[in-house]
Amino acid sequence: MKTFVKIFAMLSLVLLFTGISSAETIFMDNFNITFDGGDINYQNDAPGRQSGTVSLPLQYSWYDDGLGNYAYPAVTNDGPYAGKCIIDPDKSLYGIAMSPNDNFNANTNIIISYDLTRTDTNGWFSTQFGKAYYHLAPWTAPGMTVIMADGSYQIWDQAGPTAVFAFAELAYTSNADLKITICISQLDNNTYVSLFINDKPYPVSTQGGIDRYVYTYTGGFTNNVLTFSSSGGQVFLLDNLKISSPDDNPISTAAWTGDADSGISNSKIYTHKVNFATSTNITINGVTFDGSPSNLMAGSNWELRTETPDGVYAAIDLYATFSNNFNVTPQSQFLITNVLYDGINSGGLTLTGLESGKTYTLKLYSIGNDYLAPNGRPVFFSTSDGGVITLVDQNEFGIDNGQILTYSYIAPESGVFSIAASQTNLPSAVWVWYAFSNEISPPNAPAQITASQGDFTDKINVSWSALSDADTYSLLRSLTADTNAAIVVSDTITTNVFDDTTAAQATYYNYWVKACNAGGCSFLTGPALGFTSSPNPPDKPANTSPTGFSEEAAPVTLSASAYSDPGSYIFSQSRWQLSDTMDF
Repeated sequence: MKTFVKIFAMLSLVLLFTGISSAETIFMDNFNITFDGGDINYQNDAPGRQSGTVSLPLQYSWYDDGLGNYAYPAVTNDGPYAGKCIIDPDKSLYGIAMSPNDNFNANTNIIISYDLTRTDTNGWFSTQFGKAYYHLAPWTAPGMTVIMADGSYQIWDQAGPTAVFAFAELAYTSNADLKITICISQLDNNTYVSLFINDKPYPVSTQGGIDRYVYTYTGGFTNNVLTFSSSGGQVFLLDNLKISSPDDNPISTAAWTGDADSGISNSKIYTHKVNFATSTNITINGVTFDGSPSNLMAGSNWELRTETPDGVYAAIDLYATFSNNFNVTPQSQFLITNVLYDGINSGGLTLTGLESGKTYTLKLYSIGNDYLAPNGRPVFFSTSDGGVITLVDQNEFGIDNGQILTYSYIAPESGVFSIAASQTNLPSAVWVWYAFSNEISPPNAPAQITASQGDFTDKINVSWSALSDADTYSLLRSLTADTNAAIVVSDTITTNVFDDTTAAQATYYNYWVKACNAGGCSFLTGPALGFTSSPNPPDKPANTSPTGFSEEAAPVTLSASAYSDPGSYIFSQSRWQLSDTMDF
């Protein structure tokens, strides 16, 4: 067999990928449909409409009145109700109900959220969860129900209505649009539930005349079928229905002994820094905490509230400790001298004026106190971003010892974030409020970075994953994989793509990137290897074996002249082609 050999050098391409972690969306329906014929109400598989980890498309069950008459919500793609699910009770004498056909796992942490628009003051809208039934399950069946009406709502469990709450701010005339978030968490053998409306906490139970922001469902849910229903003549609009599991983003606590380990620093950017129950400003490490006098429940872009069933904010009495025996020094002790205490068995702190997409870190400063609390002060905390409901003991580090509670979150589109503390059943197991701060957090490090490898002769294109809370990015490079030798290419990049036109030819660079904002910069992501391509190919190699058109017996030895490149590019790889004709 005559064998012809052709050789050329070829550069290889390497791509580096890393995973991006986020909260899991189990089911999402935005009800957006591009109508292309047929019945628009059943187009659950419309492109871009549904997403999540359940088997999609997820169908819905509609309420059947028992006579074969189905009353189902309508979906439209034009007019004022475009892209929403129209739940019109007038379609059925018995009301209307819909259920996503999935029994969402009852033994995991689940967040139910949706946007609800009311069109007048009549009727009610219910959300049933933890149920074993589709359609219009009995409100007293195992599970829970939240029933929204004009300016009020009710909480039901299998025993019937447990509480009724009225708030003028929830009236249709005050705000027709409500963002509902229901947080369901598992702790021990029980299920715990909290409610946020427009990112503010609202009570879900009453015990001994005390409102609580966390409901304890003893024994936990055994099923978790979700149903929405309405009646009373009013048209309700449901949008952006989302079932998700929360981020692994726990509330953390740490011992606090004084200014040195407080984490308070004038190098940080604070949106809030408040010292409750005093008119005196306190400065720690160059940061001034604004005094908030006795019974003052609100300030610049913040509000601390407890509610009674009639929606009136409860007065908070000043409880002055007047003690310097705390194991917190020196200036930090003045953050825990005065306290908002009496009547605040459950309290919700709401922050406003936040920048959507930015990451913030909230800190609550407190001290262990044994006043009528021999078993400690374990308190339920719930957050408006759907974090897992967490049990925190304010006496965790001992009596008279300081504690700092820390929680990081991303501000939603509304620019509102809330954290609620709710009493447990132990004697005096309530959270007492001393001081808090809220700071802009540095962004997380970009999840990945890649650099072009031989795609361009005059530049190296570097890209990385974009971050919503980054204002700028800083790109570094080095001839080695050592960050200590890296130099800054640019630290004012505002997009997640950069062309390095200063890269020399025949040079291999390692790149790193970090994200920055007013709160600081992230860790570096990288390295990613990048290089330009040669303007000219390497010198043509000459065959040394085999040569000419001689026949060669197997095995055939393939060899060529040494690699040579006028641009001094490093040899990457060769490819041999063998043929028994001259036409390759």
